[in-house]
Amino acid sequence: MDVNIFWGESGKCPLFRLSIYIKDKKGEEKMHTVHRVVINLEMNPVSKNLKSIRAELPREVIEIGAICVDETNTIVDEFHCFVRPGFNDDIAPYITKLTGIRYCDVVDAVLFEEAIKRLENWIGYDSETVMYSWSDSDYRQMALECQYKGITYPKNMVDWVDFQSEYYETMEFESNCRQLSLHKAAEQFGIVMDEKKKHSALYDAEITTELLIPILTGTYRIQSEYMKKAGSMEYEENVFTLGDSFGKIFEEFLLTM
Repeated sequence: MDVNIFWGESGKCPLFRLSIYIKDKKGEEKMHTVHRVVINLEMNPVSKNLKSIRAELPREVIEIGAICVDETNTIVDEFHCFVRPGFNDDIAPYITKLTGIRYCDVVDAVLFEEAIKRLENWIGYDSETVMYSWSDSDYRQMALECQYKGITYPKNMVDWVDFQSEYYETMEFESNCRQLSLHKAAEQFGIVMDEKKKHSALYDAEITTELLIPILTGTYRIQSEYMKKAGSMEYEENVFTLGDSFGKIFEEFLLTM
């Protein structure tokens, strides 16, 4: 089977991929659509009492949130699932403080294996799927946890994009800005966030999608130019303020002579 992948202007990763054309047995090309799944995971540390396990699997997934975007760059569905940790009978206090997740939220939830199966079934195999997450930490966690727990990794989740890296490259930001958090990036882009929902898996997937869709449609360019100008104006303002302050100090110094 011959597969030709068509890229958008980036030409570097599946970020702009719209569709693929597959040649059937007769040699005729048929378009196969590509859906994008934006995913976010929340995790909890493995119990300190399980040192040998913790050494190989430091954290477990306790919440999965995902948004499906179709080939027209439209949100068509969402997925949410709490996950009961297998190697900790509690949620770490700092995790509860950060995410709002308590043990009562996950105690009756499904285990990771069932959660992954539900996610796999939700994504389906009707179209090609490209997974997006803010950084590659979610992919690494999912792959590691599947491997450690002896779970077959889903075949419809193998194509991943580190959207954090691609976002800043596409926006043409300086390299020292490329490790900013999702929420900081959203704030810079002008997205108004609900402070109480931050670090909820589904909400963070929604925020990531709000950053992704403008890039897919090309409308990000307007905001990108505005952000660059705003950054330049802020720099000039800071320079003026420093110069102005220095001038006053110098003037006061002359008066003392």
